[in-house]
Amino acid sequence: MAAQLWIGMASLFLLFIGVYLLRLHGVQASVPVVAYVALCSVVWILTGLLARLALFQLCGWVSLVFCYGWLLHYQLETLSWITLQLSWMPLAILFCWMSWIIHEKNSQAGLVFFLLSLIVWYMPELYAMLYAEKYGSQTVQWLLLSKLLAQAGLLFAWRKKWTEWVV
Repeated sequence: MAAQLWIGMASLFLLFIGVYLLRLHGVQASVPVVAYVALCSVVWILTGLLARLALFQLCGWVSLVFCYGWLLHYQLETLSWITLQLSWMPLAILFCWMSWIIHEKNSQAGLVFFLLSLIVWYMPELYAMLYAEKYGSQTVQWLLLSKLLAQAGLLFAWRKKWTEWVV
C-alpha cells in the first residue's frame, strides 16, 4: 500500500511540477499544457501496465479522454448533440471491444478498458451538463435517463458475458 501511495504522489508531482515549470517559463498557451498532460497520461498508463496497477492505467486513460474532450471543445466549430454523440460513442464502443479482445490474456487491462468504456459512454452528457444553457437542462436529463436505461438493458442482456470480464 505504501509503495502505491509513493507512486501516486510521484505521478501527481510529475504532473503539477511540469505544469508549474511550463507556466514559470512563460508558456501560457493551453496546447502545450494539454500535450504535457497527455504525456503524463502515457507515463501513468505505462506505470500501471508495468506495475500491474489497474488504478494507474485507468487514471492515465481517463486523463487522455479528457485531453480528447479538450480537443473536441476547442477545435470543432459547433458541437451539436449529434456531433457530441458521434464524437464519443465510437470511442466507447472501441474501448468495450478492446476489453473483450484482451480480457483472456490480461484480465486487469480488460477490466480497465471495460470501465473506461462505461465512463466514455457518458461523456457527451457530461459535456452537455457543463453547457446546459446551450442544450437545455431538461433535454440533457431526458437523454441521460434514456442512455442509462439503454445501458442497463444492454448490461442485463449480456450479463453472462461481461461478468466474466470483470471477475
